[in-house]
Amino acid sequence: MAELSSPAVPTSRGAGSRAGAVRSLRLALAGLLIVSALLLLVFNNRFRSLEAIVAGPLIGLGTGSKVEVEPSVALIFFDVHTWRMEGLRITAECTAAVVIAPFLLMAGGIITFGKFRISRVLAGVAVAAAILFGVNQLRLVVIAFATHEWGLLRGYGWSHLLVGSLITSFGAIVAIAVFFVIVSRPGRRGRIEPAVEGGSA
Repeated sequence: MAELSSPAVPTSRGAGSRAGAVRSLRLALAGLLIVSALLLLVFNNRFRSLEAIVAGPLIGLGTGSKVEVEPSVALIFFDVHTWRMEGLRITAECTAAVVIAPFLLMAGGIITFGKFRISRVLAGVAVAAAILFGVNQLRLVVIAFATHEWGLLRGYGWSHLLVGSLITSFGAIVAIAVFFVIVSRPGRRGRIEPAVEGGSA
């Protein structure tokens, strides 16, 4: 009697090895995101220097004044060479790093325990980080503009505490919404595509 050989065994082994590879990739990327979040918080002084360099020209446009930047201390001077010259320093509490880091941690957790596609999680966190960075730049320009127009006593206080906080909160809400829209967007068949069974990582 002839024996029937089933291809199920090698197929199962192939699927198992692929699932293991995807799992390893997920853990590696999750670890990278978590480490990146911690490094961003620990070494936020370098990130603040970058923010100051980017914000300098924007504040110059917003205030219509000459601007000078001291990246080493994340300090932006505007109205330079005038009696109204002021300096705006990006502190550890006001940097976009403090809101980007939680997104990196959240993305790491989703990649580790979730079933969403890795590419979408990475795209989502990249877009969210860009939004948060841009929103913080807008906040800095608004604070500088208010200080330029109404002075340190009348312009800085409300623009920093009230308007600045509202801009940051709104930006965080938008970033969260955009992140989850990108991550959970239905696949071609109108459903969330699994990362292991049938989908690609």
